[in-house]
Amino acid sequence: MSISNIAIRMEGGIGDHLCAIRFLPAIRELYPDCKFYGFSDTENNNTPKNIIETFWPSLFEEITVIPNKKQKPYIIKSQFGTENYIGAFENIPDAYRTKIINDYDKYYDLHIDGLKWLTYDFNWSKYFFQFLPIEIDIGMPNRQSNHLCVSLYSDANPGNRLDKQYVYDLLFNLSKNYSITILATKNNYAFYESCEKFATIVCYEIIDVVKTIQNSCAFLCIDSGLKFLGYSVETPTFNFLSQIKEYGNLPIHQHIRWNPYIWSVLPLHHDIGHTTQLLQNSIKYKTNIVTG
Repeated sequence: MSISNIAIRMEGGIGDHLCAIRFLPAIRELYPDCKFYGFSDTENNNTPKNIIETFWPSLFEEITVIPNKKQKPYIIKSQFGTENYIGAFENIPDAYRTKIINDYDKYYDLHIDGLKWLTYDFNWSKYFFQFLPIEIDIGMPNRQSNHLCVSLYSDANPGNRLDKQYVYDLLFNLSKNYSITILATKNNYAFYESCEKFATIVCYEIIDVVKTIQNSCAFLCIDSGLKFLGYSVETPTFNFLSQIKEYGNLPIHQHIRWNPYIWSVLPLHHDIGHTTQLLQNSIKYKTNIVTG
């Protein structure tokens, strides 16, 4: 049977979607002439779809946003006991699940947290560290060797938030050697106001956000979908994560799912001197995979 049309199920936020699409070249190695049809299982959140269609407009023939889950909560029995697993493929409404399974020559469930992608026929390991370069023209990189881009507050994810005083102290220290652009939103601009004397605070649309990351020598952020855009433009990118307690000891479930570059992940409120040294090493070698 010829495999021409392939359905791709994605689930979660921007980061989960960008982790998923990095495996599409591996699938295309098996089926060179295939076309991809995306299903974004996000409870009607169009942001991941919009990001993909903005930066990778040729990747999918179309992306359908699934408007809701079948059940909330969705209780399953697993090796961990009883748990609420709303991201399960079986929790997609029947009409969409039937379409994914029956209307295409093949389908892949690339829900990152579900880990089914580890068992499929494509060579996922070949592309584990390779995030898709963006397709659209945002200008040639004009990387400035002393310019840092930072995003250290999430409107949506309180779990990885940093203390305001720590952010001030960190950026003040870094400003001695680097010019700094802070990527803010209208909602969190006030969080950064105390840094205005030594950093530039901007509220950009997404294309200008990516341009700024591309033209910086490094990108320092909290764990969020933005870090994957840093990977895509090959800017050394570090992120703070609440689930790591000691630098270098990243939990395996985080590494295999959302943090492929172990040495690029920092505990919240990590030592400022060591953070500075790590940035310097990555800037020097232009990579996410060095330690210090």
